[in-house]
Amino acid sequence: MPGIRGLSYSPNGKELAIACDLGVWIYDVELNSEKALLTREMDGHKGPVYSAVYSPDGNTLASTGWDGIRLWDARTKKHKIILDDYGAVSLTFSSKKNILVSTNRNAEIHFWDAINGEYKWTLLGHEDNILSSTFSPDGKTIVSSSSDRTILLWDFTSYPIVSISPDSVTSLTVGEELAFDVKITNGKNMSTYQATIEFDPDALEYVETKYSDYLSGGVPVQPIANQRSGTVKLASLSLSGTETGGDGTLATIKFKVNAIKTSKLGLRDVILSDPEGKKSYAWIEGAEILKTIITEDGESIICSTVISEDVNKDCVVNIQDLVLVATNFGKGGGNASDVNGDGRVDIIDLVLVAGAFGSAADAPSLYGNAQQVLSAFNVQEWLQEAQKVNLTDPTFQRGIANLHNLLASLIPEKTMLLANYPNPFNPETWIPYQLAKPANVTISIYSAGGMLVRTLALGNQSEGLYQSRARAAYWDGKNESGESVASGVYFYTLTAGEFSATRRMLILK
Repeated sequence: MPGIRGLSYSPNGKELAIACDLGVWIYDVELNSEKALLTREMDGHKGPVYSAVYSPDGNTLASTGWDGIRLWDARTKKHKIILDDYGAVSLTFSSKKNILVSTNRNAEIHFWDAINGEYKWTLLGHEDNILSSTFSPDGKTIVSSSSDRTILLWDFTSYPIVSISPDSVTSLTVGEELAFDVKITNGKNMSTYQATIEFDPDALEYVETKYSDYLSGGVPVQPIANQRSGTVKLASLSLSGTETGGDGTLATIKFKVNAIKTSKLGLRDVILSDPEGKKSYAWIEGAEILKTIITEDGESIICSTVISEDVNKDCVVNIQDLVLVATNFGKGGGNASDVNGDGRVDIIDLVLVAGAFGSAADAPSLYGNAQQVLSAFNVQEWLQEAQKVNLTDPTFQRGIANLHNLLASLIPEKTMLLANYPNPFNPETWIPYQLAKPANVTISIYSAGGMLVRTLALGNQSEGLYQSRARAAYWDGKNESGESVASGVYFYTLTAGEFSATRRMLILK
């Protein structure tokens, strides 16, 4: 195997990840055979891989190359997230938190949230390439080695934290003003700071910034706000050279609500400096989420209880939430569809949403417009995948029962041909039907004199309702030669296996 650069056992000892020039090889240790190769075809690295490590819980595999860090689902081997630390040469996980640490050739140690991939912190101290790093068993100390011939020990228990307060707020009306404090905890030897606040310009409009007196003799820099890009840059420095430390508020930022929607307020580029100009970074503690619920008539409401299964946060767990999860299958953490917060969106999240519909007895009442957005085939596939997992958790089992109920609501008792719409029409129409069992479906269109005008061969269709425009048969009012037919009466016949039925329609021009 060419260019082996790193090895890592999975926590259960059953897999061995090998970082090499071709990508990441996964070997089954028990069978002594290749299990998978994570390559560029799988959205993997475009060049050599320098390091590959498993998370302590065994759920995530991290790998790094010149084109950044990639996080993989260790179970399915599917790619999840790319972290933009280009040129990182080594990786290690904290045993106590969901933290991934990368070291690079710029003498920097970067910290990342291993679930959602968010940047958290940077350590500076080495003067040359950092070759490797590792945590102490208790997770309180980090050790790093460098080409500058030094080994440094870092305290992972007392570092500056910069955060936004409050950590959540509910916006009720357009035009309302919201104020947020940029706070610091455990500041040390500070005489200068800078930070960039990110916001959704569609949801919020920047109003003003008021600096606090956290820095002794601090002189605030005029904030640079860019409404279009959704950023506000803050900075302040102490001309007296006096050091400041401890907890406090750096600034208060005020916004006006532009639109009622869920959005995120974040921090980046947080840099602290001491009187000698030596800079350091602060740990970034989360981001502000504006939780706002909008009803179909445009009114804003507040849920008495916000649960993760309510993916679209409309206070109801229903078909729309189910479809959102299915649409996001395969995506990583930081996504509302990741209901159980395990860093991936999969069949387990979908079944948990189904389990939150209610009891199996009353769940069908929640299915409403299910046939507009789902097919029986979709639900059958979900059930097959769910039964493979088949967790014993009561919510999961209730979810499977509700999926069976949903499937039943999507399968009609008998096959029927329904009235086309619109009718009369010009020049197009939709022909709805329903199937009680799978069948090869054909719709034949005839003139009033019985001459075949057009055949719509729809192929083999699974049982279900084909009534919405997205699923019904479509006729553009043209014959087999592509010519528009004349006004008049036409007939259409549905053939589905042994079933056949005919109805009348009218073209008016």
